Amino acid sequence: MNYSKHPPPTRLGDILAGLIVLMVGLVLLLDQTGTDLPDWITSWPMIPLTLGLVIGAKTLFKGPPVWMLFTGFGLVYLINWMHPEVQIVKFVWPAVVIAFALWMILGRRRVWRNESEGEHWKHWDKTFREQYEDAGAHRNKQDQLEAISVFGACEMNILSKSWKGGEVVTLFGGAEINLSQADIQGHVYLEVVQIFGGTKLIIPSHWQVISSEMISVFAGIEDKRMLQKPAGLQQEKVLVLSGTAVFAGIELLSYS
Repeated sequence: MNYSKHPPPTRLGDILAGLIVLMVGLVLLLDQTGTDLPDWITSWPMIPLTLGLVIGAKTLFKGPPVWMLFTGFGLVYLINWMHPEVQIVKFVWPAVVIAFALWMILGRRRVWRNESEGEHWKHWDKTFREQYEDAGAHRNKQDQLEAISVFGACEMNILSKSWKGGEVVTLFGGAEINLSQADIQGHVYLEVVQIFGGTKLIIPSHWQVISSEMISVFAGIEDKRMLQKPAGLQQEKVLVLSGTAVFAGIELLSYS
């Protein structure tokens, strides 16, 4: 996979998310005016359900499955709210763990999509086979980063002078990625998916960082570097952060 290529951002996702938020506002307005609304429409399970739909809409439901977790969580508790005799709540956490495991095994690489062109793979089985038969070697390539932290910590030092980006996934864990001795050319994309976790990125001070493609929910990105401008006619080096952060944070540091 070439992480240096990435589909351009689209306004459609923002418009769709905005329409969902607008509908929420209209419902709240109707509720305040005394309009007779169903009890479930203003119940607390609608909060995570709506939040999941907004997150999914911003990525056109093609990004990391964080939106599925929120929507599914809200939907399950909404069903329990409306039909308490079903007792579906007791299956929530086992289902979440199983879904996350399946996503790690099968879905994280999105082998059914060509990310650089946005078209479906015609030979998805070949892509899947080539990717997972040599999974160990792929994980060790310095040009492409793959860091996963679940209820733990992950530390990686990248020394590649032609780094192509990659992905970081943390679930109730943390990751520290040291890129201070790495180098990039042009734009490079790093996808970060965080749920109740944190990521520390140590990067050169002359790299430009763009985080506008990140979806943050009760999360933040803090750049603590002493920024420096590239000397002379040095090629622009841009690290683009994309993905989703929920109750998490990304910290940018530099040794220089």
